[in-house]
Amino acid sequence: MTNLSRSELERSLREGRLQPLYLLLGTESYLRDHSAREITNAALSGTLLREFNECGFSLLSDPVQAAIAAAEQLPMMSERRVVRIKDFAKLREADDEVLIRYLNNPVASTVMIFIADELDKRKKGTKTLLDKCAVVEFSPLKDAEAKAWARTRLKELKVTADDQVAPHRAARLGRPSQLTRSGRINVCLNCPK
Repeated sequence: MTNLSRSELERSLREGRLQPLYLLLGTESYLRDHSAREITNAALSGTLLREFNECGFSLLSDPVQAAIAAAEQLPMMSERRVVRIKDFAKLREADDEVLIRYLNNPVASTVMIFIADELDKRKKGTKTLLDKCAVVEFSPLKDAEAKAWARTRLKELKVTADDQVAPHRAARLGRPSQLTRSGRINVCLNCPK
């Protein structure tokens, strides 16, 4: 389908333009998982019965047929349903065909989100994923990007930090993918309001 940058994804979600298939790819797991939540929130905005219209599967433990069956279900009292799939790199070749059939004809009322650190681009299913999905890459942030991310995150938390302190705080805490809940709390506690 298309390659989107993280900012293009955010803009399209703000404008309410959702794709039926997303592939969130890369090792920057904090930002990748945050984007998966944002896609889910946009797709299910205004839904009263969210728990009936949102499900996730790990193909290490769940069969691909179960994920496809969930994607083919009609949403309950909602415009859309969201299906998230992780660990599909371990998919057997026989199950690959089931996934490819769905990718070639996705259900209009379902937003399916594939999440992976990396892909084996030699596989037929992977080639189809890259061709049919809106692909957003989450490669590790460079120092300048990490500092900009930290400033933005502090602004979202309504916390201020001196310009000389923020880069050091970001360096001490690490990249977004390295942050834990306690790390995010640490940002809030150690910066003046």
